[in-house]
Amino acid sequence: MTSSSDLSLKASNIDTKEEKNNQEENLDVEQVKKTLETKKENLQQTKKIKKNLKQLKETKFEQIDSEFEKLILQLQKKQKLFKKNIARVYQKKFTLLEQKEKTLKKHINILKSIEEKTKETEGSNVEKGKEKEKEEKKEKGKRKEKRKKEEKKEKVKEKGKTKEKEIKKEKEIKKEKKDKNGERRSKTKKKKSFNQQYQDILNSKNKNVNLTEELQIGFEIKGKKELVDCVQKLSLERKSQKGNGSKIQFKKKQVNFGEFGKFDRYGFLIDKNIQQKEYEEQKKKEIDTIPKWLELIKQWDHSSQFNRKKLKKMMKISIPDCVRGAIWERLLQTSSKSTKKKNHKLYSSLLEKSHPDENQIYLDINRTFNLHQNYREGSEQLKLFELMKRWCNCRPDIGYVQGMSYIGATLLLYLDEQTAFWGLITIMKKYNLEKYYNNEFYLVRLRNYQFTELLKKNQPKLSSHFAKFSIQPVTYSMKWYLTLYSGIFDFNFTIRIWDFFFLEGDNFLLKMALSIMIYFENEILKFDFENFYLFFNDLKNQKIDYEQLLKICLSLKLKKKKLDQLEQEFKNGEK
Repeated sequence: MTSSSDLSLKASNIDTKEEKNNQEENLDVEQVKKTLETKKENLQQTKKIKKNLKQLKETKFEQIDSEFEKLILQLQKKQKLFKKNIARVYQKKFTLLEQKEKTLKKHINILKSIEEKTKETEGSNVEKGKEKEKEEKKEKGKRKEKRKKEEKKEKVKEKGKTKEKEIKKEKEIKKEKKDKNGERRSKTKKKKSFNQQYQDILNSKNKNVNLTEELQIGFEIKGKKELVDCVQKLSLERKSQKGNGSKIQFKKKQVNFGEFGKFDRYGFLIDKNIQQKEYEEQKKKEIDTIPKWLELIKQWDHSSQFNRKKLKKMMKISIPDCVRGAIWERLLQTSSKSTKKKNHKLYSSLLEKSHPDENQIYLDINRTFNLHQNYREGSEQLKLFELMKRWCNCRPDIGYVQGMSYIGATLLLYLDEQTAFWGLITIMKKYNLEKYYNNEFYLVRLRNYQFTELLKKNQPKLSSHFAKFSIQPVTYSMKWYLTLYSGIFDFNFTIRIWDFFFLEGDNFLLKMALSIMIYFENEILKFDFENFYLFFNDLKNQKIDYEQLLKICLSLKLKKKKLDQLEQEFKNGEK
């Protein structure tokens, strides 16, 4: 019994195990199917993703290609424009270089002609030396013959002394008769008419007076009678001064027509921006004051001193242009002929030496007063070159600095070459202008420090505005000081600055800088950094009431104690 039951249990257990195994196998198959299906789905998704990526890549590459093509086109356009601009710039440069070459060739030809003349003179000097030797030998022979003749004559004279005395008496009697007859004739002669005297003056027949064009115009306005009276006075003064050798010479200004148009009264091409009516009005004012200036010059020459207050009052109206050269000579103390004679050898020897700054001088002369009829080309440019060369050889420790050519050119417009040279030296020494150029522009830096400190005290709004945009005076005032404001304003006003500079000294340059800021205060406060520099680089073309600007400048009073205190502060700061 047990055996059969056991068998049946075992069989049932075996069946259950087989069923379990079958179930497990079925489960495994289903799982495998599921995994396969998931893998298929994943593969399909990956394929879709790949397709999408390919599509994205294609679209992106197309976009990149299109953008790249656009960039290439833009670059090609820019290259074309750049090439055109470069071509224009180089064309301009080539034209400028051609012009400079032409001017250089002209100056080279002038210098060659001078060299040829010097060679000819040297050759002629050698020939003259030989001729002199021959002449000296001839003269020695003649002297011997003369001595022999004189010895013979002396013997004859001793014999004929009595006869000569009789002849002299007869001659004296004849002279007395002639003098009496001449006096009678002079009384019977008619005097010249008033109109004849006037015409003789205009035709410059009166040798004692060198009449300028402005004097003629001025006295024509005032009347013929005053002209004749003034010229008669001047002729008497000149005759009395001939013994002393102190003549007043006025530099005659000729008004010509250039190749581009008319020139103004100072010799510059007429600028449309400058109102010529103002020139004419000022000219009339100056003409009215000419007799007073002539009297002042006369007193000055006699006493060798001048009344500073009276001179300043007259200068406020303006110095007539025909008298300006004479006034400058006396202010600079270069009118004495004795000093010129003493230093004549030194003056002539300074041109013989060469100087390393000659090339720079030559280049700057072409840029100096280009619109003036004298300095466009020719002999006046050569005079300016020689003046600057003499200065460099006289003061090699300073040499030539840009800006000096404007000073030399302005002096040569009113003075002759030698007086202009000695005037330049006195400006450098007496008026401390050499310190503006020497020791790394010491006086320029000092004046700028004084300028900023005085602005802080007197015009705080302006000083804070400059500090806001970090505007420093060095950038715009350097040219003002080094050229004495030449080329900054209209020439009519520049020479008036020079007049007061010669009278008051170099402090007047600082006063003018401060007065410019006061005059343009409202405009400056509106400007930013760029507009400020554009405005101050083009002051000449701005509308300026020059009389008002001069009044502001003359009303300013700079105390010496304050300036000395600021100078000490500046020195301590540099240490």
